Amino acid sequence: MSIELLKQKLEDPAFYKQNIPNLFFIFSFWKKAHQEYQTAEEKKIVTNILLRSAEHEDFFYHTYAISTEGEIDADLAAKLKSFAQTLELGEIRYMAHGTNGFFPLLDENGVNVDNPEMKLGVPNIYIFTISDTKPTKIDCPFSVVIKNGKAMKKWPISRSALR
Repeated sequence: MSIELLKQKLEDPAFYKQNIPNLFFIFSFWKKAHQEYQTAEEKKIVTNILLRSAEHEDFFYHTYAISTEGEIDADLAAKLKSFAQTLELGEIRYMAHGTNGFFPLLDENGVNVDNPEMKLGVPNIYIFTISDTKPTKIDCPFSVVIKNGKAMKKWPISRSALR
């Protein structure tokens, strides 16, 4: 799927309903995600750079980097991949989340809430880990990034959602 087609799908509530599960039929996470996207001051789709894959017991982990301004060149990608290899599995597991909606990149104070030291002094680069019991669910070529004031969130979009 092209980025332009994904932008169109992000306007449709059915895309959220199809790709973000509700919890116990009570909490409508897909509705919240759709509302967050619709009301965002800034919206963009960025390419995820896979830095590392890991596995522990029944869970799979992918650590990605994104740039909110421009692309990540090959030299920086290599540096980030090297850095990701130094992370302990426990740290990777601790910072992992799923693909079921928007997760913080920056809080309203401009602090990287995922893991501040992981910015490595490179502006507009963020590293995050997603996990699931199915590796196909964490194969995410893109993330949707939204911004309201100084707060920024991302939603990793799985390849299966792009079909």
